[in-house]
Amino acid sequence: MTRLCLLLPFALMACEASGPANEADSDPSVLEVSPPYAEWTVHPSPFLRIGAVDGTVEVELSQVVYAGRLTDGRHVIVDGASKEVRWFDDAGAFQFKAGGDGEGPGEFSRINAAVVTPQDSIVLYDGRNQRLTWFGPRGTLARTVRAELQGSVALLPLADSRVWVVEERIVTNIGGSEYNYARDSIAIMVAPDSSGRLDPFLERPGREAATWVRYVGGAPTATQQMELPFARSTLTGAVGDHVALMENGQPEVAFFDQAGALRHAARRTDLSAQELTSSMRDQYVRSSVCL
Repeated sequence: MTRLCLLLPFALMACEASGPANEADSDPSVLEVSPPYAEWTVHPSPFLRIGAVDGTVEVELSQVVYAGRLTDGRHVIVDGASKEVRWFDDAGAFQFKAGGDGEGPGEFSRINAAVVTPQDSIVLYDGRNQRLTWFGPRGTLARTVRAELQGSVALLPLADSRVWVVEERIVTNIGGSEYNYARDSIAIMVAPDSSGRLDPFLERPGREAATWVRYVGGAPTATQQMELPFARSTLTGAVGDHVALMENGQPEVAFFDQAGALRHAARRTDLSAQELTSSMRDQYVRSSVCL
């Protein structure tokens, strides 16, 4: 019998380059950026509160999957418990809702991801119904697209109301050792304008993880999977019609177009990546396994 351990994740602070970028002599597609940098901060007081502990059904929230702001100042919230999309005005007052529990068009069984597009549409991925759903700015169902994805999914908006679909494909390694290491992969696709197959145009290494395995008589009887400290993972973002990829702990961001071609990259020249040694990794895994 095993019990799960609570592992605290490490948070990284991101900075935006405020100085001019210099073109690297070795590769004209790479822009090397140098200090000074402007740090982003979050104001200690919220400018708006939406929701109530004891209120009307429309403002009671549970399992919030996503919250976004529209270009006209309104707000949209995806509630995972009711499986509804709810729109609020710029002051936080409820306007209307869409969705609900079910398998029909515009209904959801399990909302895994959502994103607002630059045109104020909202796109949602339902992992159980295996489809993408678009709602317009006024809550009208726009279209659905079949999407047979098996891993963890994230959505990133494109400028033309389509979305990047980022699927992290989980890899579990129980390859005969007590401590086994593996790295997931991520596949990036563009959701089409109408129903059709989602073909990955870009694949990259994903998250590093470790799997501890207990064997009895040569057969695995218990496993425990865990994150690694300062482990590598690929972070994704959207900038216009390009997808931005950054490996956790590395001082470079790469930008790819919809054909999967590298367009340019930005690199911080004042930082150097710290190497995670095998001994550090093994020591962490051994101390984290709970029996």
